Amino acid sequence: MAVAVRGPRYCWLPAGNAPAEIALKQKDRDQADVARAYALQERIAAETQAHQQRVAAATEADAGRNAT
Repeated sequence: MAVAVRGPRYCWLPAGNAPAEIALKQKDRDQADVARAYALQERIAAETQAHQQRVAAATEADAGRNAT
């Protein structure tokens, strides 16, 4: 327990708030980590799709040149 003095009264505050605050900060960090991981996955997926489209276009162009 912690005691806070405010004017003529005493206010008893539970000292157990610190673990809750720590848990909230950890949750915020975890959510930020998840958001960064998701953004990375999105970027990699977009880059992979663009690469696949370039390969497909090059393959079609090559097939057109080699057709007899």
